Amino acid sequence: PGLPLKVIDENSGYKMVELYDGTKGWVSSNLISNKNNLLVIEDTNILNNKNKPIAKVKKYVVLTSLGCFKDKESSYCRVRKKNIKGRIDSTKVWGKTY
Repeated sequence: PGLPLKVIDENSGYKMVELYDGTKGWVSSNLISNKNNLLVIEDTNILNNKNKPIAKVKKYVVLTSLGCFKDKESSYCRVRKKNIKGRIDSTKVWGKTY
């Protein structure tokens, strides 16, 4: 529950979706939420605004995305996990990053 997925196609109330592991299949549209979750694909850290680690995050943890951004030097996603908010390198997560 809450795993991120990518919608590939839609047809008559169903959506073709893809999971992180490449699994694809049709799902009833009413079973899909509008949550913006991201799946951590590599052990990493949540960083504060000064790029200092504030929490460790293990592979396969689901985070709530607060938006993803690119600048000249990097791309990152603002995330939340319970009461921790910060940013994470967008190459370390899978889901809707842009």
